[in-house]
Amino acid sequence: MRRYFYFFVVSCSAFFFSCEENFNSFDEYQERYIFNCILRGDTSLQVASVARTYTTGGFDPYLNTEDPFITGADVRVWYKDSVYRFYDTSVVRLDTSRYNPSMNIYLNRRFKVEPDEPIEVEVMLPNGRRLKSSTKSAGRVTFLDSSTIFIYGEVKLINIFWASSSVGSNYFLPKFCIIYYKKEGNQDIRHEKEVPLRYENNLPVPFTTSKMPLVSVNITTIKRALEDIAEGDPDKAS
Repeated sequence: MRRYFYFFVVSCSAFFFSCEENFNSFDEYQERYIFNCILRGDTSLQVASVARTYTTGGFDPYLNTEDPFITGADVRVWYKDSVYRFYDTSVVRLDTSRYNPSMNIYLNRRFKVEPDEPIEVEVMLPNGRRLKSSTKSAGRVTFLDSSTIFIYGEVKLINIFWASSSVGSNYFLPKFCIIYYKKEGNQDIRHEKEVPLRYENNLPVPFTTSKMPLVSVNITTIKRALEDIAEGDPDKAS
């Protein structure tokens, strides 16, 4: 109760202050720094970026045409008693409407991340500022009953459940694929067909992140995905 009362007082003070003074949205801009990295467990290719905040002096962020990426930073990740240093490189930028064709990144190809492992990162900026953070990798996912069909009215759903030590603390982004083989010449070539969450107006709607350890897929959605695989192929037996 004390915390809510304190918040109320601060809010009221800010309100009365804003009424007495001219409000300036862009007064006393202070530059901040952002380190962004998604450490993956399915590949040893790890990519990171270091950027700074910026102001355009107005409300349109697209007025800025100077890439906020910071080059020359010392990026290091501590993982399993080893230190992995990222190095500067660049790749081709797909969208060149604001920034130049080359997109700078920090890269490391030497490690994969396993479940439930502590991770620390440290970034030394060229101006001497230091960024530090720590986290823990997501828990291992174990699939449970993923074949039961539930009928809700006339709707048939497949509910896919999983268990993980990180349930409740991490978000999950499901990916549901149909793996199939198609005969091409004398070989059976492996293919994947990604099944969306559903179709709306004939367009696929992808899965979104959630903390819930389950997804529900309509049988009609799976049938539609299977029909897409066979569409335009006269040899259905292939």
